[in-house]
Amino acid sequence: MTDQIGANAKGVKTPYMGALAAIKRRWRVAPLPRRAKAAPPVGYPQIPLASAAQIAAWEAELPGRNYAIIPGIGLTFIDVDVRDDKGGRESLDLLELEYGALPKTFTVRSPSGGLHFYFRGLHTFKNGFRPGLDSPAYLVAPYSVTDAGRYEVIDPSPAAPMPNWLPEVVGLPAAHDDADQDPAIELDQPRTVEHAIYHLTHDARHSIQGRNGEYALLLTAGELKDMGISKSLAVELLAKHYNVAPFCDPQWSIGDGPIADRLDVKVENAWRYLIQTQPGSASPEADFNDNAAPTDAELAALAAEWTERDRKSRLRRSVTFINGVAYPVVKRGRANT
Repeated sequence: MTDQIGANAKGVKTPYMGALAAIKRRWRVAPLPRRAKAAPPVGYPQIPLASAAQIAAWEAELPGRNYAIIPGIGLTFIDVDVRDDKGGRESLDLLELEYGALPKTFTVRSPSGGLHFYFRGLHTFKNGFRPGLDSPAYLVAPYSVTDAGRYEVIDPSPAAPMPNWLPEVVGLPAAHDDADQDPAIELDQPRTVEHAIYHLTHDARHSIQGRNGEYALLLTAGELKDMGISKSLAVELLAKHYNVAPFCDPQWSIGDGPIADRLDVKVENAWRYLIQTQPGSASPEADFNDNAAPTDAELAALAAEWTERDRKSRLRRSVTFINGVAYPVVKRGRANT
């Protein structure tokens, strides 16, 4: 039994309470079955803003039912799907790399671990606008319950204005400028391995929990791919030279454990999603015509060029960009490292 605000006898927030909170935010709500994620009733895209009395009537009709949030002119969503290695988290990381971090906004975690970001703005429906990312026709409301668990609010902030790039990214076909994924060079050459180890131990982004650590590992695995390191060897090199203090905190698991915590899965995702460049395309050898084998002197000159690129890369990582403005990176807790 629920009280007037929708909490049960143990004080746990219920789907009914989630629906009432939604209409206070001026979000449209539609009824769903109990403990189910199912399509709302026919005609739900045109449903008006419900009153508290309407919510109460739906609840009386089927106590404990779930609810849906309906988008429209003033509300839109990003649904990040992480089930079955869908790649939603990696796709979001890549979008944020290209366009900047999402603003702080109302956010819900689904039972599967996915994320629902709510924004103010005109909604464009499109499932799969990037791998694992949807702009869906509705979202299951906060505090709704399925057999898999509850939809929990993890950031109760007001819905922020949608990022100005979102309509273009969602509303237009995704650009498919993917490169040929046949390696540009022979993978795992000794010189390439030496360069990769140097990069991991000197220049690679640190993977620190709470500071975009997952994203750092994904990009580092992508950098090894571009250098000409195979997936299997990348896992070995990362495990030995990168998955240690101070580069990774905490360390990543390999081969078993939750998918989201596995280093080998991040390497697989780098090969699956970071396909705008050809494997080995960032190696010195790839700069030469296939019909002209480079001399030792030419390779030495390119090695010097890449040393200079590494130096500039370190300089670039000494600043971070927030809303297009560069700020110095302040490293905390890293004295004498």
